[in-house]
Amino acid sequence: MVHETRSRTHAAEEGKNAPKGQKEEHKEQEGGKERPSKNKKPVEPEAPTKTKKLKGGESELDGKENSTKEFEDFCKAIREHLSVEDMRKILEANDQDASGPEDAVVQICEDMMFYGPLEKCPMCGGQLECKGWKYKCTGKYSEWASCIFSSSNPPRRSDPIKVPEDISNDFVNKWLKQQEGKGYPKRDVDEEAHIFSGMMIALSGRMSRSHAYFKEQILNHGGKVNNSVLGVTCVVASPAERDKGGSGGFAEALERGTPVVSENWIVDSIQKKEAQPLAAYDIVSDVVPEGRGLPLDKLDPSEEAIETLAAEAETCWQTIGAQGL
Repeated sequence: MVHETRSRTHAAEEGKNAPKGQKEEHKEQEGGKERPSKNKKPVEPEAPTKTKKLKGGESELDGKENSTKEFEDFCKAIREHLSVEDMRKILEANDQDASGPEDAVVQICEDMMFYGPLEKCPMCGGQLECKGWKYKCTGKYSEWASCIFSSSNPPRRSDPIKVPEDISNDFVNKWLKQQEGKGYPKRDVDEEAHIFSGMMIALSGRMSRSHAYFKEQILNHGGKVNNSVLGVTCVVASPAERDKGGSGGFAEALERGTPVVSENWIVDSIQKKEAQPLAAYDIVSDVVPEGRGLPLDKLDPSEEAIETLAAEAETCWQTIGAQGL
């Protein structure tokens, strides 16, 4: 019994000292079954990639990212292979507006070729135009009223892109060949991220919440914040600050004729997912710059000012009397 135990111990020690190749070949027999080698690593399943179908919203998110990347690559390529005049011809062949400046034509052509030709405006039958992240109608209801239709997901035609015969471009022909039988991808736009797009906004004086809070809201929705009034789209202030006379920035905005609006303009614009008209939130229509932001009915008529006015009135009457009027 002791001899058998020593033999097994000796065999185990030899197994430890054996080369790696021999360890893998060596298998112990127990009841006629083979024990798998401990040195063999189990094969791990392949991690899912972005191109594979994942669970929940991940696949949808990756699909949007891929579509956006494809569009960016397409735009870069199309600008290298097509001239602006070629783009105008392609737009005209697909019944799209080609009359704009070069930058607009390039943007419209890229959008149409990748996402599909736009239908006419559903409200007035006018031409829809891609302006950044939104599509707006350029038509009119009547001689006096312009159409106000706008959408981030406009109606599109499903027919293939038409290219005039005089445009012979290998890249375009190859790309169109690849798109045969495929539907156009949907352009997904995050409306909230563009509410204040292209706007420079200044914050003035004490507000109902901190400047940091309103600055974050503006930045998160596509706008920019400037510490100076110079060159801004508007100045945001509270009515209470206005009644106190306003800060230096408030007075400077009045002198420059820059719109000054209440905080509700930011709040309502975010809630309605679209920048609201500045005039509807104006808080300085009854204010003159000379009063440094004070409403006319709150100006303090000091005794000195009254005496000055009285002296000017007396001088005026004396002048009139001297002229015999």
